[in-house]
Amino acid sequence: MTLFEYLAAAHTLLITFALTRALSGVAQAIRPSRRSLLHLSWLGFIVSHCLFAFWSMWGYADVEWTLTSFLGLLIVPALMYVFTSVVVPTAPSAIESWQDYFFENRVPLFATGALIFSGIVLSNQLIQGSSPTHPLEFTLYATIAVFAAGLASANSRVHKVLAIWPVVSFFLFLHQLDQPAQLFR
Repeated sequence: MTLFEYLAAAHTLLITFALTRALSGVAQAIRPSRRSLLHLSWLGFIVSHCLFAFWSMWGYADVEWTLTSFLGLLIVPALMYVFTSVVVPTAPSAIESWQDYFFENRVPLFATGALIFSGIVLSNQLIQGSSPTHPLEFTLYATIAVFAAGLASANSRVHKVLAIWPVVSFFLFLHQLDQPAQLFR
């Protein structure tokens, strides 16, 4: 087993925990009497980004690993699990209104999201050596800006506009991460 395979296992395990947590809340989140498109938008966002994080791991295959880079790599999936824990609480069946839940938990949700994508930017640039002007980095910068706007505003109209970003970012990341190790090109 190589060091990369060892690190990939730890990364994958954290992503799997986040994905499992997210998927465990889908049945409750889609119940018509409690459903919120705002909440569902961010639930879909975390599911898709768990998959993108798993796919992106291959970009780290040729990295010279240190303890610092190892910790830098694992902070992102760890924060993804924290984000997922905010989106899907321990007892999702106890939530009466996902809309109310969303606004009650808006600050930790958007703060954690901003940290995740800031961590991805740092990881890409410091560990992988990608350029700050790579097209994928601009999508990441936009994602951080969306999280900052969500953190700064409690206005429901602003959040309805921000809820479009998970769909837009899905297609941007899908296009930009089409091949493993996209950042090295």
